[in-house]
Amino acid sequence: MLVIHRSLQQTMTYHDDAIQHVDGQAGLDKLLDSLHEQATHDDYPHSVVIYAGERYPEEGHGDAGGWIPADPGDGDRPELCLVVGAQQSPLYWTSADGARSTSTGPATSDEPELEYFHGGQESYAPASSLIPTEQAREAARQFIACNGKRPGNITWRTAQPA
Repeated sequence: MLVIHRSLQQTMTYHDDAIQHVDGQAGLDKLLDSLHEQATHDDYPHSVVIYAGERYPEEGHGDAGGWIPADPGDGDRPELCLVVGAQQSPLYWTSADGARSTSTGPATSDEPELEYFHGGQESYAPASSLIPTEQAREAARQFIACNGKRPGNITWRTAQPA
């Protein structure tokens, strides 16, 4: 599995995400602990994407037919996105075929509650999607253990097709 993230230092110096391989839940926990500690120290909550593959598709270009990667990598694989450096996190799961689900937390408001950075740009998560960080971490462990399946410890809201 790959973990994709961008620290404050990376955002200030260049625009590429860091991509790191992790082996198993212990490797994931160690990396997420380190990223969370650094993000907390920098006061810079940011997203972390876990990709259920070994080679992430490299950016390419788009045309009228859609996105064309420069290198397809392992192709379409499930992804899980969470936030480090905050006490709560939204979770976003995307299946290999592009279906998306968002965590559902205890809050009922869809007003933005958490500001974080995704790819170096400000993003906002609605309060209704926020769950405790430890629950998000357990979901990440399940994602790794089940090779990308949607974690079962979360109540999910599935995006409706447009």
